[in-house]
Amino acid sequence: MLQLPQVLGTRTLSGFGVLFLAVVLALVLMACGPVEAQNETQRPPQPALKKPAATPVQSSILTALAVCRASASGLGAAETLCFDPPSKALFVSNADGSVDVFDLSDPARPLRTGKIETGLTVNSVAIHQGLLAVACEAPVSTAAGSIRFYDTAGTPRGDVTVGPMPDMVCFTPDGKKVLTANEGEASDSEDPPGSVSVVDVATRQVTTLGLESLDAFRPPGIRVFPGRQASRDMEPEYIAVTADSARAVVCFQEANAWGVINLAGASGPSWLSFGSFGLKSWATAMIDTSDKDGGIVRKPSPEVVGMPMPDTIAFRRIGGVDYLFTANEGDAREELQRVKKLRTSLPESRLADAWHGRLKVSSFDGDQDGDGRIDVLHSYGARSFSIWKFINPAARSGLVQVFDSGDDFERITAERVPRFFNADTDGAESDQRSDDKGPEPEALAVGEIDGRTLAFIGLERTGGIMVYDVSQPATPRFLDYTNDRNHLAPETMKFIPGSTSPDGKPLLVVAHEVSGTTVIYRVRY
Repeated sequence: MLQLPQVLGTRTLSGFGVLFLAVVLALVLMACGPVEAQNETQRPPQPALKKPAATPVQSSILTALAVCRASASGLGAAETLCFDPPSKALFVSNADGSVDVFDLSDPARPLRTGKIETGLTVNSVAIHQGLLAVACEAPVSTAAGSIRFYDTAGTPRGDVTVGPMPDMVCFTPDGKKVLTANEGEASDSEDPPGSVSVVDVATRQVTTLGLESLDAFRPPGIRVFPGRQASRDMEPEYIAVTADSARAVVCFQEANAWGVINLAGASGPSWLSFGSFGLKSWATAMIDTSDKDGGIVRKPSPEVVGMPMPDTIAFRRIGGVDYLFTANEGDAREELQRVKKLRTSLPESRLADAWHGRLKVSSFDGDQDGDGRIDVLHSYGARSFSIWKFINPAARSGLVQVFDSGDDFERITAERVPRFFNADTDGAESDQRSDDKGPEPEALAVGEIDGRTLAFIGLERTGGIMVYDVSQPATPRFLDYTNDRNHLAPETMKFIPGSTSPDGKPLLVVAHEVSGTTVIYRVRY
């Protein structure tokens, strides 16, 4: 079978070799050309397969051009990425402390050109006009982290100190500031506070915003573990910045919460507001809540709500309005428990393994009447993506949901890839994640092609990428789904518009942290 071209180590080829490579590449691209996604709508649910074949579900919108393989191995290889249009360089971070550098001058033939060694754990990378920012965790994770700066050749350009465990880094669109989401995750002996650091790129001055104000008062719905202070319990996960670089939204995943930062204040960055992402009802939407129900069994579940708990978030301005996109992954700590092991007010029939008995839910949310029994099951994630906008467009200090994809992801994967429905990344069997977070949407990117705005959502467990036309944010339209299980756990993705793409055509670049592969897709719509 023809394989996608891998990263070449050299451009030195004989004339015959160049001709031969060109012919092979042409054949590869023809083999991987636009094909309608397989339609399995009429097929009944398939039995679980122990070793499903990794046959790609092809897409008419995304065509895989090439694969970049990480220099590192193990979980966390090819975890985050960024692209620098002027140098045509792609940077892919690995958890072992390295950043791989690839030349994308020809997106179908990327070349590995170098590797940056930081000597620390790298959590995230971002770049603006040739300045690379690398978020590094300290050797002791609860100690202060750092942002290390490099040019595109890998030459160090200074560093700054930020809060503990900077989990995500980004530039503002104007390039004047760098922001880090400092997760401050607790260890066995220490629980540092969560924070957001804002770095002035010109002066390297750092302003770190804590969450102490939430210890005295926090808005309803913000989830804080019993007996803990909000400022230490809440862990910033991801940051999105508006197109004018004036506002940033931070998501606190385990708290199911958001915060808005004013980046344009005369006295410096400051928090504007906080709020909750709310709860998603499964009363009418269909969800599979068990890995022991004999296969794909999707059903309305009024006893269950989903806590969206987004991972990746991104802003996009559409029709002059700033919209926030969220991939509603969900995340738990030690508090999760299977329903059948909790005291609940549910009928006994709902506690069976084939119903909700094996579903993993919060052990402290959902007791509505204070009698010590859980009345509403709070599951992790919403198995969807959502679109939000500011409640007050002038103040831009609060969020309201305008769309949620409902049960689309489970419905579409059940139809098109039943063998991988709610499967885990090891590919062992279908349905094995239904009792947890299902397909687990994590990666997300939004971009524009010929006046139409598209959203791309990566499913961490099931794998693959969902594509929606979101030009009308209140009524998005599902377009396509592609899934190649040779590339596992899409963690981050970057849309490169034709205006900044090396070959003038739109690209989507996706990093997969389990397979250690970064796939370069051509986008056609």
